[in-house]
Amino acid sequence: ETSNQSNICDIETQDNIDLDISSRIADEREALRTFRKDVLQERLKNACEEYFIAKQLLLSQAEEEKKKKQ
Repeated sequence: ETSNQSNICDIETQDNIDLDISSRIADEREALRTFRKDVLQERLKNACEEYFIAKQLLLSQAEEEKKKKQ
């Protein structure tokens, strides 16, 4: 009887541990997904800024070339 009760308690404890671990894994996955999204958004923002800076530079160089030719 007592041995059977302790087995049931062990199973419940194991279930609680499994549930806790599953919950933590889900939290970690969500955090990772969010982190990845944030990192990708930051990289995209940086790439856009670099693109616009390069575009401005090319435009100003083109303007200078135009002035030299005149």
